[in-house]
Amino acid sequence: MRRMILAVILCICLAMPAAAMDVGILTDASTSRAEVRAGWDIGEGWSAGPLATWYTEDVDGGTEWSVGGWAQLSVDPDAQIPIASWLPGLGELLNLPESVQAETYIVGKLELLPYDDGPELMGSVGAGAQVGPAVIEWVYQCVEQGASTDPVLLSGPVLWVGLQWEI
Repeated sequence: MRRMILAVILCICLAMPAAAMDVGILTDASTSRAEVRAGWDIGEGWSAGPLATWYTEDVDGGTEWSVGGWAQLSVDPDAQIPIASWLPGLGELLNLPESVQAETYIVGKLELLPYDDGPELMGSVGAGAQVGPAVIEWVYQCVEQGASTDPVLLSGPVLWVGLQWEI
């Protein structure tokens, strides 16, 4: 837990010069990783910043954390995502709204993993959506070390969920 708090503080301090910044805390669907990130707008529709990931389970090669950067390109800041029609019976029972407004985007990440036998790179690219502070991202991750038997460090799709807000 101390490492997670230190990672949050590090990300906030690195992004401090920005007038308005985004801060996010995410986890993968299996909760085997926790990611903190900070960023700011760098151009029309673009955001970028540092990130740190803490691995909550034992990982092959001895790594417990990784650091890197992320970039995000806004695709549609006012996308309408249908809700009630996805679950017709349940939508009516729970009185769900017809749709919610979301920001959709493309996200890319590049991280450096410190292994016992040297650093490795891990890259991810995919799509995401943000509704209020709630974030969901579906990315494809590629790990430089192809021989890992650890499911956290395999190349393949990863679902991330979490919170991200502007401060």
